[in-house]
Parts: sequence; structure tokens; C-alpha cells
Amino acid sequence: KSGLTTGAITGVIDRLEKTGYVRRIRDSSDRRRLLVELIPENLEKISRIFQDLAQESAGFLSRYSEEELQTIIKFLKNSTAFAADYAKTLKKAK
Repeated sequence: KSGLTTGAITGVIDRLEKTGYVRRIRDSSDRRRLLVELIPENLEKISRIFQDLAQESAGFLSRYSEEELQTIIKFLKNSTAFAADYAKTLKKAK
């Protein structure tokens, strides 16, 4: 689960569709569903973007020791779990 609302997901897909990365297609077995399909012609462009991101991330992460990275990972997992639990509490309070 992304934790995003359906409206937020729609916005993301709208932007991806507008820039030509994806297209919406009807599900042939369920007319209520829309599927999102990657436009094959743009696969190479997307691959380059993520390859660049991976290389930059590796350079960034190389500044930290393995022990520091494990501490960062632990912090991120714990803070994400805390935020998710707190969000549930807020939803129940409505």
C-alpha cells in the first residue's frame, strides 16, 4: 500500500499520462476498473532516469559506514511505523 488517497493516486497517474509515460486502459473483465500501462517507447527513458538515480544514490550512501546506514534504516522504519500508527489514531478520532 502506498498510503496515498485515491485522489492523490489519480493525480500521479494524470501527470504520468500527460507526460507520455503511461496510458489508461479499460479492464476487459471488469468495466469499473482501469489499468495503467507503461508506454513501451518510453521504457528506455524511464530506465535511464532510474539508473541515474541509482548511481547518485550509491554515491550519496557511500559517505556513511555500514553501522551508520543500519542506524538510519532502523530510524526510518521506526519513525514510519510510528507515523502510520498515529495516522490510524487520528482517523479513529474523527
